[in-house]
Amino acid sequence: MSSPAIARPTTAPDRRRTPTRPPLTAVPAREARKSRPKLSYALWTVGGVGAILIAQLLMSVALSHGAYEVSSLRTQITELGWQKESLGEQLETLSSPQYVASAAHDLGMVINSSPAYLRLSDGAVLGQPGEAGAASSIPLGPSDVVGNSAADALAASNAPALEEEGAPAEDVAPTPVTFDDGLPSPKTH
Repeated sequence: MSSPAIARPTTAPDRRRTPTRPPLTAVPAREARKSRPKLSYALWTVGGVGAILIAQLLMSVALSHGAYEVSSLRTQITELGWQKESLGEQLETLSSPQYVASAAHDLGMVINSSPAYLRLSDGAVLGQPGEAGAASSIPLGPSDVVGNSAADALAASNAPALEEEGAPAEDVAPTPVTFDDGLPSPKTH
């Protein structure tokens, strides 16, 4: 079989030919003004950036003010916690049995030697009710109570209030410590 012959071009294409451009002409002045950036666009851009910076400054001032307020509130919480602990200690001291007994004795109260109780389930009275006499079978007084230094300090601070109400305050001077036999120390065996 015979194959058909392929025809090849005999001339090479012209590579020096350049595409055609439109001829250069001067732009009319009216079109040149339209294509120029306007001053209003620049002012809007600068104004927008300035507004963003001012808003950021105001937000940072507000946040820092909030941080200072939080710090002062935390300090206040700490101080209130200390005050709560101090008042709790004072409450425990004032409600101690030694302080209650001492305050009752100072007010002239005595222990009832014949207490009576009421049973709520049936309304029965248990015991023989009677007056509390001046002499009580249960001893109560400063010599019978274990000392409480915190209660003594509170009693000393409340003493001027008792003087104003008409009750005389007792002046108890502490016994002086002598160093005749050396330093005072407990005697143990």
